[in-house]
Amino acid sequence: MKIKSEAYKDFSRAGGRYTEEVADWVICVDIDELVYHPDLHSVLSDYKRSGVTVPNIIGFNMVGSNDIDPEKPLLEQYRLGVREPVFDKRAIFDVSFDMAYTEGCHSWGAGFEHMKQRYGYKTSNKHKIALLHYKHIGSRLLESSKANLSRFSEDDIKITEDGRYVGPGSHYKFYVDKSFKESPLVRSAVEVLDKEYNVLFDNFGDPINKGSKLVSSDHRLDENSLNFLADLAFKLERLDSTAHERLINMINSSGHPKEVITKILSKH
Repeated sequence: MKIKSEAYKDFSRAGGRYTEEVADWVICVDIDELVYHPDLHSVLSDYKRSGVTVPNIIGFNMVGSNDIDPEKPLLEQYRLGVREPVFDKRAIFDVSFDMAYTEGCHSWGAGFEHMKQRYGYKTSNKHKIALLHYKHIGSRLLESSKANLSRFSEDDIKITEDGRYVGPGSHYKFYVDKSFKESPLVRSAVEVLDKEYNVLFDNFGDPINKGSKLVSSDHRLDENSLNFLADLAFKLERLDSTAHERLINMINSSGHPKEVITKILSKH
């Protein structure tokens, strides 16, 4: 988190230790993510004039059965995907803004709430900017799941009687055990990009309301995420009798669906 929340200042701001050219914007993404708009330069110029410091982002999981061809542009290879609010990351911000991120840089949690309270924070959804996530393509899902699973203790991952995987890193364990040759998302994918590489936001309803203010998306969590939060609440309570209540209050105040709290309470 320190790298993504602090290190950019040394490379992009006036007076930074390694700054060679002062930046206008910072784009902070993982290696399998692409911030995309057909005319991103004009969009950011308009936001700059309007004083917007943290534009709203709309996330998608791009999918495909074929592996990446390094000889072809990425946008040409994968045009199908699914809407994924988990990737509504605040991946672009004005260089003058002091960014704060939650782990994974997702749009919830303590870091996200802290970011919204920081001086100079102004967001907008006037222009729809997409974040395209490329993990569910070809053999990448299985390969990345194996790599990510190594960061967790498999002793903490349990399989319930009805076959659900629960615990930290459980979704990676699930993908590895099933040895998916292609992502299961392929079956439900729809067109995200048209032939001119415009994002077909209308295929996904209205992911954000119109206007120039931040509008919370419905961050519906999958079963593994719900179980992870429930297990976390249980472990915290064993360490601190008030942590369970504090976790529920935090989730409730950050706009998560009621099903998260219901799942946590069902553990007790």
